[in-house]
Amino acid sequence: MNQINQESGFNLNAHGGSGEIGITQFMPEIAKGLGIDPVDPHQALHAAAQLMARYYQANEKDYAKALAGYNCGGGCLAHALRVGGGQWGCQVPQSTQRYIWLIMSRHVC
Repeated sequence: MNQINQESGFNLNAHGGSGEIGITQFMPEIAKGLGIDPVDPHQALHAAAQLMARYYQANEKDYAKALAGYNCGGGCLAHALRVGGGQWGCQVPQSTQRYIWLIMSRHVC
């Protein structure tokens, strides 16, 4: 629930500054790749939950890493893990560090 509140404040019509749309703030090209309509809350929430589950399972069941992947992307997270190792959180953008803090009250760097 904290994640969706942070993403859109539960606003179905939310638009982010970088082009994100809908309750889960998917970028249109990501939504297209997932085969969903990002403004349909049922499709968007289901896809967001599946995406988070994938990031969670692929990253040692670490919710902070899953959030980082969701926020800055899988490539960004992979780079942070490769370069930073145990200090991966210092390698993601500050906006992603803040995102994790706001959701989990946990510093990653």
